Amino acid sequence: MILKKTFLALISILIIAILCGCGAQDAGAETAAGTSEPTSYIDLSSAVIIRSDYASDTLVGSAVELLKALGEQPGADVKITNDEDMMYGAGDPSAVRILFGETNVCPEGSDKTYYSSAVEALGESDHIIMVFEDNTIVLAGKTESAVKRAAKAFAGDYIGGGEKLISNTAFSKTGEKPETVSTDYSGFVPMMRFIVASDTHIKDSDTVEKERLADMFGYSYAYADTQEYKPVDAAVFVGDVTDVGSVKQLTRFRNTVNSSIREETQFICSMGNHEFGDGSRAVFEKTMEQEADQHNVINGFHFITISPEGSDYSSKFDWVRAELDKAIADNPEAPIFVFQHHHIKDTVYVSEEWYTTQLDDIFKDYPNIVDFSGHSHGPVNNPRSIYRDKYTTLGTGTLSYFEMNSGMSYGTVPPNAGQAAQFYIMEVDENNRVRVLPFNILTGTFFTRQNEGKPDEQLIWYIPSPSDPDTFTYTRDRWTDSVPPYFDENAEITGKVTANGSRAAFTFSQAHDDECVYSYKLELKSEGYSFSYSVFSEYYFEPMPPTITISATGIKEGKTYTATVTAYDCYGIPCENPLVYEFNT
Repeated sequence: MILKKTFLALISILIIAILCGCGAQDAGAETAAGTSEPTSYIDLSSAVIIRSDYASDTLVGSAVELLKALGEQPGADVKITNDEDMMYGAGDPSAVRILFGETNVCPEGSDKTYYSSAVEALGESDHIIMVFEDNTIVLAGKTESAVKRAAKAFAGDYIGGGEKLISNTAFSKTGEKPETVSTDYSGFVPMMRFIVASDTHIKDSDTVEKERLADMFGYSYAYADTQEYKPVDAAVFVGDVTDVGSVKQLTRFRNTVNSSIREETQFICSMGNHEFGDGSRAVFEKTMEQEADQHNVINGFHFITISPEGSDYSSKFDWVRAELDKAIADNPEAPIFVFQHHHIKDTVYVSEEWYTTQLDDIFKDYPNIVDFSGHSHGPVNNPRSIYRDKYTTLGTGTLSYFEMNSGMSYGTVPPNAGQAAQFYIMEVDENNRVRVLPFNILTGTFFTRQNEGKPDEQLIWYIPSPSDPDTFTYTRDRWTDSVPPYFDENAEITGKVTANGSRAAFTFSQAHDDECVYSYKLELKSEGYSFSYSVFSEYYFEPMPPTITISATGIKEGKTYTATVTAYDCYGIPCENPLVYEFNT
């Protein structure tokens, strides 16, 4: 287990800490694609040696620092050395040697042959990966940055099970053929169900948020009553349940929960920054009749809730790690459900702008974590609201109003932002598989895959093996693998100039995407005139409006204008066939 974590840690540091540039290129892909099913696999649980004289001190130093951060000093099975006597392994002929180096630095002995082969194989490519039958893996390149890109490509292959560029044999972490993660969930039968919501923002008087909170329970129980497994075992709230955290607002929130929840359902709530407006931890705990930080075990699964002190979690670090260790000791394969108000930076949607940086250093050591956060009010049906890297993260949406990433011309709060009432129904089966069901309170139905052109198909996210990073989906690979959005051939765009001739409105058909059409950008140009305006696609409403209208100002008479509308997906990838409309004034 230590070596597995060590190897993944070394690869992770290449990806996260120091790598840049693109992943694997196409060089040699034809050779790899044409190989037959291998009969043996390199065992990556064997010793791994990083030769620092074939890699920069920065590269090796970063690997060492990461190992220390994990609390694992390089030991007998892992050697990081400048000693040429270590060229052939740790006294074990089966040891895996991972060699980094620029192709103009050729070691002596048989390793020189490997680099010569790499140089020959490079051709027009700037880097190459070679795996040899004697358990030597060569990551070579024309420059140091190219070596890093090769390492990144290799890491992607290892973690994702992809093909190597050039390979005489295959590899796995056990020496045996890697098991394929099943995508058949037809036999999924829950043994636990819970609901998660955040940012309900209950106020001093009756508002739609209070109605939506009651409806959330009603819809959850109505769904559960139709299932083979009927209970809703827990209802968890991830902070900002009130506007200012006063006794009056907390009492109104708790009374609504009490009048809606069944006896079978355990109520768990953590604090958000809004609970510190007119309130405090003491006020919260007394009114809610529970601790702000908790560790509960429900149906054998661990639930850990962490409340900030305002927006600061630093006082909780020791407690959090201790509780996570207890959960791992109890069941190292099961998911650990963790809840805190602020997103972990650079994980789920909006976490680039609304986040905490304080908990990731702890969470990254526990791949079992399925983490829930709120704060940003981002839509739960955005594909980026689930993200998996070192562990799994989910953004929990809102029952109040949308607020999203910046970049749109009207700001982060879109028109009709108050039409927002979303949460998750979560289910877990006896095999530790997790099913995520985003629900829309305003329609009383589960969200669909309408953004993918499948409005009759329910949107479900699956977490097949929370403890095994090798099985992770919903990773950052989506940024590079995403297909650009597109407009249908019969998509229309029309323009209308107002009576006074100073404003033009352009209406166009919605584009399509394999995951989500996120936004549109209108560019209107004429001689001496340029106008640009960006809007969301309103994918967060169901059903989506069939058309979008954008208005432009500053139109002058007697000119020719060209309007161009470009669609973008949720990863920022533009369409390749923008709509174009020309008109004269």
